[in-house]
Amino acid sequence: MKYTEVIGEIYKHTREKKGYFKETVIKDLIGIKIINRFEDEEILPDFLMIERLYQRIGESSDIFTIMMTSEEYDYCIWRENLIEKIISGKICKSDWESRSAKDRTINELLQEQFVQFWKGYDDSDAELMKKAIRMTVPEFPDKMSMHQCIGREEFAYMLYYIERKLQKNPKEWMQEYETVRFILKYINLNYETQELVRIYARAACVYGELIPIDDIDDKIHHYKSALDLQRKYARVSGIDRLIYGLICSYKQLEQEIPDDYQKMYETIIAVKNEFKITENYAPEIKMTNEIYLLDEVFKEYRLERGLTPAQAAEGVCDIKTYRALENGKRKPKRGTYQAIAEALGIPLVKYNADIITNEYEHIQMLEEIKLISRKSVKGREQKLIDILEQKLGVWMKYPENRQMIDSRRDFQKFCDGNIEIDDYLDKLKNVLDMTINNWHKDMEHHFYTRRELVILYYVIVAYREKGRSDIAIKLMDKLLEYLNSSKVNCESRMEEIAVLYIERKNLLTDMEMYGEAIKNVYEYMKICFKLDRGDKIVPLLIEPGWICNEGYYQETMEMVDKEHSEKYFQHALCISEMYYQDAYQKSIKEYMKSIKISQP
Repeated sequence: MKYTEVIGEIYKHTREKKGYFKETVIKDLIGIKIINRFEDEEILPDFLMIERLYQRIGESSDIFTIMMTSEEYDYCIWRENLIEKIISGKICKSDWESRSAKDRTINELLQEQFVQFWKGYDDSDAELMKKAIRMTVPEFPDKMSMHQCIGREEFAYMLYYIERKLQKNPKEWMQEYETVRFILKYINLNYETQELVRIYARAACVYGELIPIDDIDDKIHHYKSALDLQRKYARVSGIDRLIYGLICSYKQLEQEIPDDYQKMYETIIAVKNEFKITENYAPEIKMTNEIYLLDEVFKEYRLERGLTPAQAAEGVCDIKTYRALENGKRKPKRGTYQAIAEALGIPLVKYNADIITNEYEHIQMLEEIKLISRKSVKGREQKLIDILEQKLGVWMKYPENRQMIDSRRDFQKFCDGNIEIDDYLDKLKNVLDMTINNWHKDMEHHFYTRRELVILYYVIVAYREKGRSDIAIKLMDKLLEYLNSSKVNCESRMEEIAVLYIERKNLLTDMEMYGEAIKNVYEYMKICFKLDRGDKIVPLLIEPGWICNEGYYQETMEMVDKEHSEKYFQHALCISEMYYQDAYQKSIKEYMKSIKISQP
């Protein structure tokens, strides 16, 4: 292997830096021997337990991609589908029986907690929900302490419990008031931004909507804080609920409602209605790691090297075991995985970040760079890239890290107009060659990491800028064909799917395929809401308005309302302001001015 599995080491460094004791973090979850072996890189707990352990120190494992067996992935999808059906009221007995509640690859305690909690929720049985929460937080609700370690999913369960209970007995809110106040205080003090943004909005809404106290100013404070987080991190799920809560609070105080709140609320509701968006899922509980399947990784690397299953298994394991691994029917032991990875030249471990490091801080910095890039904050990204390269130090010896740093730096130079298009394409090809030999000659037989897919997206953007949308769309369709051939659905590959789909819409417009472009807009809009990516809504909204106003509407007349197409630009402008997308704001305003559309 090029490097070892370091997720346990990263966890240990982060836990110690934040001052958490092992005994406190693992209470009512796992034993001390297991956490010791995890932090010493001897074992890997299952993905749900690792996520819970990270949550309990106020962080998230979402920054890692996970490689799973097909069995593990099926369990994830079952969980998410079950929650969606319960919340939408479409659950039936067969959905519970469609798979066993037990899965030998997943921690039994966390499986049982999940099943018991959602059965209680479905039956409006508050006592069963409370019992489920107490499986890992036995002090709930009376004896919880700021000195405990409580994870985001555990708090999500508490908030759903409070909502269910107060829907039946709204007058019995005093104990729930204390619980919600505790939750708000705890997550503000102990959670970092990625975890905070995923739970704070629900806590603020439960507090604002269901606790009938007179201190409306305090409710406004929490609504505003939650809304600021949603806007900063471009989260769209539930943002209309937050804004509506603010509007109602101002009305209660008989104060004037700020225009921007009213405009944002009306815009989000209009977009959801226009594109028939419903939100019947629990974003606070939904896994947002990007997922790859071990069996697909084995097969792709084996085919890339032209080996048969027997040749891949030689000297590693028997052929029966290897076939079971490649078919997703078996989970490899750590030593077996390492032996196969070495034999096939797989530079991936079960948990992978976009850079190779043993410090959580470095991975967080890369996430901050991505966030700044979405907002088009000129100059700031370049500075952070330089700082990250310096901090990585000896870790820069890995080609994967050099590939990430160079590709982001070159892309920024390209966006700022500091590099010619042909030179930029040459640099991208050289960057890809760091991990993919002759990538442009054979795109089919390679397992693409998230990092490599994003660089290929840069290649597509460059060809489009060069005026070769014909080449770009061929590359795009090959990539999408590759991704769609996987058993992993698009919702489990958030980062690459979101950017690729939006660029494909642009390419369809370039190729004058306007009807297909509009169809894609409707499809991708639903995906953006499901993926909780508010920053991706704006380019989708622009498309139908632009197509109609430019007169390319003959084949799209049944899809969009030409007479009111200006609304798409007005909505796009409002949402670009909502998520601080300066570059989009400027271009939308200039276009609206040129075609004499009034700005809202």
